[in-house]
Amino acid sequence: MAGSNRPSIKELRHIYLLVGECLELGADPVLWRERLGAGIHELIGDGVALIAELSPDRLSNDQLAKHTVDVGWQDESAKSIFEAYSREDVPEENPLLTRALAPGPNLITLSASQAASEKAWRDLTVFDYMHEARVHYDCLASVSRHSGGVSNLIVFHPRRGDRRFSTRYHRLIWLLHRELYPHIGGRLSLFGKPSATDLSPRVVDILLGLLEGDSMKQVAKNVGLSTHTVTDYAKIIYGHMGVHSRGELIARYGGLIETLSRRRGGRHAGTQPKPAS
Repeated sequence: MAGSNRPSIKELRHIYLLVGECLELGADPVLWRERLGAGIHELIGDGVALIAELSPDRLSNDQLAKHTVDVGWQDESAKSIFEAYSREDVPEENPLLTRALAPGPNLITLSASQAASEKAWRDLTVFDYMHEARVHYDCLASVSRHSGGVSNLIVFHPRRGDRRFSTRYHRLIWLLHRELYPHIGGRLSLFGKPSATDLSPRVVDILLGLLEGDSMKQVAKNVGLSTHTVTDYAKIIYGHMGVHSRGELIARYGGLIETLSRRRGGRHAGTQPKPAS
């Protein structure tokens, strides 16, 4: 981006609105990360955002694959190449990861070119994977450290052939991560907490009805099941989401309505939960 390296008012507004949207979805560890990835994509431009969670005793590709939410792949074949890397490569040989996760400040943002020269990157297996996946090796990474040794990792790869990141982009990602930092592990759930994305489409429809405050009879009518069956599903939903009542479900997960509805086709989009009966 040409011009000043200082963030614009529009960019700052985007960051603070994005943080608020993530907090609305924060009870669900997958949905808030999906929104963050999409928001970074909107803020910086075309490319791939990866939002990962790492533990110091398990820096492995198996963990990276399970604890990463990704947004912005050009196509499924490019994404499958990254997934192959996640299964096969050795993350300790990635100079960006090793530098970002080394002892130091609680929040650090750096580019791949700051971690190693382009010549050094070209000698690594990960470079071949990124080239094949059509993303630029000089990604931008930001890591925050939290209690229990958990690290939150944000990585953004521009498309292959795009110019590298300017100081402006470093500042934008650092500022965004700084605003998220106090909430990670609190209002922004860590992986291991329940996610609505683990539920089948039919059960998500029932969850949406419960969150909106529909009666069991109305939910049953909307999804084409008996009231008895919907009641049984409601118990499954309460167990999965870690709550004991409709009121607790709405209080904790009411902010998911619009996002889940958008994923399911929109019947509940824009609605607000009714008071629990």
